[in-house]
Amino acid sequence: MLPFVRIFAIELSQTEEVYYPGQAIQGTVILVLKKDIQIYRIKVRLFGRAKSRIQHYDRRQDKWKTYTEEEVFVDDAKSVFGQESAKKEESGNTLEKGRHDFQFHFNLPNAKLPSSYEGSKGNNIRYFIEAWIEMKEENSNPIVTKTFTVLEYIDCNLVDRRTPYAVMEAEKYFCCFLCRHGPLRILASLDRKAYCPGENIHLREIQIENNSNVAVDAVKMKLVQSVLYKARGRRSKGEKIYANKKTTLPLSKDTATLKNETLTIPALPPTITSRPISISYFVKVYLDIPRAFDLHLTFPIEIATIPIQRTRSIVHSLLLDPNAINNALLSSSLALKESEMEENDADENVITTQPKPVLGPIAKFKTNDSIASALSSHPLIAVTPCGATLNYQPCVDRNLFIKDNLQDNLQSEDTTSIISMDDRFIPQYTYVKPIKLDND
Repeated sequence: MLPFVRIFAIELSQTEEVYYPGQAIQGTVILVLKKDIQIYRIKVRLFGRAKSRIQHYDRRQDKWKTYTEEEVFVDDAKSVFGQESAKKEESGNTLEKGRHDFQFHFNLPNAKLPSSYEGSKGNNIRYFIEAWIEMKEENSNPIVTKTFTVLEYIDCNLVDRRTPYAVMEAEKYFCCFLCRHGPLRILASLDRKAYCPGENIHLREIQIENNSNVAVDAVKMKLVQSVLYKARGRRSKGEKIYANKKTTLPLSKDTATLKNETLTIPALPPTITSRPISISYFVKVYLDIPRAFDLHLTFPIEIATIPIQRTRSIVHSLLLDPNAINNALLSSSLALKESEMEENDADENVITTQPKPVLGPIAKFKTNDSIASALSSHPLIAVTPCGATLNYQPCVDRNLFIKDNLQDNLQSEDTTSIISMDDRFIPQYTYVKPIKLDND
């Protein structure tokens, strides 16, 4: 801590510190001084980027090389105190001893922003606010940072995501051609193609037909995360299992059917597509065969940020713009006449649209697939499912130390004056907690 600074910190106005593309980020830079000081300005910067880091062993040079690649999504800075054009030769401005609060406001780009992600060995997608004081002595500019979570809009309600998987089939023969028996066959399907953390992946039905001479010990299911890092032509790929289940099923030569098998999704990063970092998921269903290669089916899925919608859903805007929903409805030709709205007041099966914050009357619309589909397809609208509580939970991969590689993206080249920097940051991800409805 510098001798003249008692407190230098950033506070965000949103308690959860989870934001979506297009949303406003507001907060306060808090500065408490021990004495009067002369400064040129105080600046605040919004920065977001994806960064990959791959180590490769060069046999010809007999040493390890590090390759990095970065993709910047947002970089915006502004002065919250002092003139932007102030020069070092000028006397500057006086800040008196005591507490000073400086408000700031940024808007995240209303575009595709990959979700926050913290990987290992310096691979991450990170968004943060940085504030620094520009002083006459260039080597004593105090710096403070605040990291927060950004979630990309990935909506389970889009038709291609909520459509069930067609039944997939795989079979395998055993022994040689002359003594070959009938095949071992597995058929399965998922209830949809996208899920949010906290939800269950439902395998609609698993059918096993065993016409072979081998015994099947069990049916296994697992949720696998596949991470791909790319940097300057180099690639590094890894997989990790986050949920698995085993159902014992002694089956020598017969047919069996399993129903209502589920896997619960923990708080995982959503599906991510960026130039340096990509994250994908798949569900693997396979038969455990002793002394032979397993027979399996693979279902690619997406981990989303907006959960599946049921009837009687409450639709609300995630943006501070109170006209977001109205504009979406008008553009989709879904606005009803005022007389029709009054007639539907007594209808129990309605969708209630309520901007957040509430700045006007609540509009009501009949529940039907076309309206639900249009609402859910709009990129500025989130759907909270009836019968579920939507909140956020820390990533299942915790205890992430981020301080070292966060310094790489600071605006100031001097890191000796860093006053406050996040040592550890755990992204928060959408998490759905099912609740029981009274009339279910």
